[in-house]
Amino acid sequence: MTDGLVDRDALGKLVAADLWQETLGILELERVWRLPSAHADNLLKDIGVPRRGRPALPPEQVAEIEPRVRHVTGSLPTIGAVDFDRSLVDRLIQHPAIDQGEGQLLAALEARPGDHLLITGDKRFLEALRHYEPELFEARRDRLVSLERCLLRLIERRGVEAIRPNLRVLAHLDRSTALALGGDGMANEASVVEGLRSWDPLR
Repeated sequence: MTDGLVDRDALGKLVAADLWQETLGILELERVWRLPSAHADNLLKDIGVPRRGRPALPPEQVAEIEPRVRHVTGSLPTIGAVDFDRSLVDRLIQHPAIDQGEGQLLAALEARPGDHLLITGDKRFLEALRHYEPELFEARRDRLVSLERCLLRLIERRGVEAIRPNLRVLAHLDRSTALALGGDGMANEASVVEGLRSWDPLR
């Protein structure tokens, strides 16, 4: 077992789809830290907003998810200023698509033991890190876990049919999941796996 960090995007999506606890299991994570901004109210706001032409989750479904969101966020400790090197954050946020939160998480990862992981759903962050900080990206690549890789590990363990209802919830919130599942949400396992691999920013 090891520890990890998670960004607001990945946390909100995995909790909304009720895949958070299973993700902790497949990644063998015992404790996970979040950003202070990844609190329940912000996650619920994210979950209820339409995204790039995809409809938002219905209000009644968001209401069903709310207790789980509040429970999970309430159970996760938050990172603070003592947890990272401010100079590294300042360097990272000079690059387009790397915001304060992602910079803090990566700096916190740098300050932690070598087996700690960072789960992120922010493709633009990972692509910017690869482009602007290639040495840092390659050095930490094995400690970065994209949302797509979480889903691929879950499918490998349980099969797509077992988590299809969860993935269909996630498709409202995540473009790569929606595309992988297909327009009717019923793409077969091989197609879903191929789609998630093609969208994985760590591929």
